[in-house]
Amino acid sequence: MPLARLVVIEGPDLGVEFEIPLRGGGIGRGEGNVVQLSDLSVSRQHCTLEVRDGALCLVDEGSRNKSLVNGQPVTVHPLRDGDEILVGKSRLAFLPADGGVVVARQHTPGRVTMEVGSRELMSLALGGPDERARRQLAAIAGLGDR
Repeated sequence: MPLARLVVIEGPDLGVEFEIPLRGGGIGRGEGNVVQLSDLSVSRQHCTLEVRDGALCLVDEGSRNKSLVNGQPVTVHPLRDGDEILVGKSRLAFLPADGGVVVARQHTPGRVTMEVGSRELMSLALGGPDERARRQLAAIAGLGDR
């Protein structure tokens, strides 16, 4: 069972979902990364995903093109449900293995299928304070307008 998932919500690999194994791994264009992107603005080895103190962390130890989490440059950042990672021109949503929003691969050009976890759906329906879920759903819903 994967530790978590990263879903590309913006960029050349739109809709692609990556399962993150328990050991973590690299994010970049190069072969051997657990998240291999085709985005030419992403370094071959852009950053890594590592388990530190029981949390999956994004680690960027000096990439030329910085890694951002929720719009902020990071060196080490423990990831939480709904965090958005920006590497190059690719934006990825972080989702723990036990839930969240899933964007399926594009089966038909111009159409993206999405599934919404019950927690996020209820938060939106009840007008709850889950701003991260609202942002994530808005970003994914915007994909349908392209």
